[in-house]
Amino acid sequence: MEVTTMFPTRPLRRTAAGATPHIYSSAGVAVVALSAGLALTGCSTGGGDDGTLNILIDNSEATGQLMQALVDAYTEANPDVEIELELRPGGSEGDNIVKTRLQTGDMPDLFFYNSGSLLQALAPDQTLVDLAGESYMDVVTDTFKDGVSAGDALYGVPVGHAVGGGVLYDLAAYEELGLEVPTTWDEFMANNQAILDAGGRAPVIQTYGTESAWTSQLFILADYYNVLAAEPDWAEAYTANEK
Repeated sequence: MEVTTMFPTRPLRRTAAGATPHIYSSAGVAVVALSAGLALTGCSTGGGDDGTLNILIDNSEATGQLMQALVDAYTEANPDVEIELELRPGGSEGDNIVKTRLQTGDMPDLFFYNSGSLLQALAPDQTLVDLAGESYMDVVTDTFKDGVSAGDALYGVPVGHAVGGGVLYDLAAYEELGLEVPTTWDEFMANNQAILDAGGRAPVIQTYGTESAWTSQLFILADYYNVLAAEPDWAEAYTANEK
């Protein structure tokens, strides 16, 4: 499952001692707030020094509508706080922009990004703020925390919709071949082999056409976080042909 996630960049600079960013949850949606009415300035050199909170989001219509509604609601209740939204493209272009701006210190205070395996490529221990000690993390589910953690640190909060994925099974074919819905990868592959051996059907049908070829990565990407969590050095070992 992929959840729209907000991450705070580091290092934090505050307009006054003790001014701390807070992220409150309402109806399952996180909104950015600032304690004691103090505006948070840039969390990186790219942040606003004038007390404006800058947030980098993708340019999809759904994200824009979500964030504009949150910003409007919050600034109406807190007129002294100014929040500016900055748009970036999606896909690999947007991904490269996030990585480059983090490395050059030109990142807004907060930004939307993927939870899970893609987060680890941002070197979060060097570029993001650890939120593990914040009280609002107590209401965040452990399942979500798994996707925004590195070691004992937590780096993101849920801020929008969730996108889930799964496998649809042809139950008629399963009944015909005496198969049961698998609960492990080995069982899944064994069922696929049984369907292939029986002939007449493709074991797995996917949307690997030219317009949706990106979907071919989902199985691998979804599991890569689990692999990396269990074996942090797996990618290096694989690259060295040791796996």
